Amino acid sequence: MTRILYIIGQLSPDGTEWQLVHLLRGIDKAIFQCYVCSLWPVLDLAPEVRESGAVLVPIYKRFRFDPTVPFRLARFIRREKIDIVHCMLPTANVWGRIGGIIARAKIVISERNVETWKPWYWLWLDRLLARYTSLILTNAEAIKRFVVSSTKIEPDRVRVIYNSVN
Repeated sequence: MTRILYIIGQLSPDGTEWQLVHLLRGIDKAIFQCYVCSLWPVLDLAPEVRESGAVLVPIYKRFRFDPTVPFRLARFIRREKIDIVHCMLPTANVWGRIGGIIARAKIVISERNVETWKPWYWLWLDRLLARYTSLILTNAEAIKRFVVSSTKIEPDRVRVIYNSVN
């Protein structure tokens, strides 16, 4: 069985968070064991996550720049023998990748927007962390083009999976 840890900033009832819930509901539970880590204790969608059969992992940031988060994530990843760390949205993409790198896990991230707001140091960090990222998923070709140009990652390591509707 493949163990996947999804890391997201919070479980508020917003777009990407609902997409995660729908993914968890539809994923083949005979093949995948899913864990969900919300980095902030905003857990509006926790009942839906639990109903999907996923395990909720309480590794919260204690403050905005909590340097213990990657180490706590890495400890969990190693202890639970997580096969894939899948990070969603900018905050989780940074903290989760660092934790995955420490634990030497396969790392997948989801880029959901053209993040033109990011300052130079955030883009620099994205470029650095892209070197250790196995795959980047986007939901549009325009986002793929932005990610490839901003991170300098090879285009074949970025895949487009369009949003679906049930």
